[in-house]
Amino acid sequence: MGLVSALETRSCVLFVGAGAGYNFVRADGSLAPDAGMLGDRLASRFGIDLSGEPADLAAVAELVERRRGRTSLEAALAEELDGFEPDDAFRRLIGRGWKAIYTTNYDNMIERCFELEPEPRQYPVSVSVTSDLVSATTPDEVPIYHLHGYMLSAAESAPHSYRVRLYAVRRPPADVVQPFQGAVRDGHRGLRWL
Repeated sequence: MGLVSALETRSCVLFVGAGAGYNFVRADGSLAPDAGMLGDRLASRFGIDLSGEPADLAAVAELVERRRGRTSLEAALAEELDGFEPDDAFRRLIGRGWKAIYTTNYDNMIERCFELEPEPRQYPVSVSVTSDLVSATTPDEVPIYHLHGYMLSAAESAPHSYRVRLYAVRRPPADVVQPFQGAVRDGHRGLRWL
């Protein structure tokens, strides 16, 4: 199966990493912080001495959680990530239709793309824990695997147009073409189509 055919039949998986934050914009034009900036902000906020070293977001987040608890970590992340919206390029990428989406990001920007779409092709099913497992999705659903955790933040207080279930993270089926090569980073300007 070729890439074009795999894309047309929703047989591809998408991996969204920290660089996607360049496609999240506030009304004032500011971009979402990248992992290093977010790690620095958390370290500063919680008095973590980095001794001049660049912040490792995962390590700083783990330290904050151990020292102050998960609730404090989630509140700080929610505040840092509040007010961003996905740009048109990111919305088009997410709206293509996928077998599954994997992300290392804490934010809800992937889910927000579906919320902003008047008639989405699929409905997101957010996955961040393995309790209450469900083994499969329906054809109109796409599991979004938040590998490092998931911040519902503002989405928790707003009515959802999508359903939330929990899934076990497992290897994609053998018929899924990997890796997806449909978009690449283009400096700080965001995604562009190949």
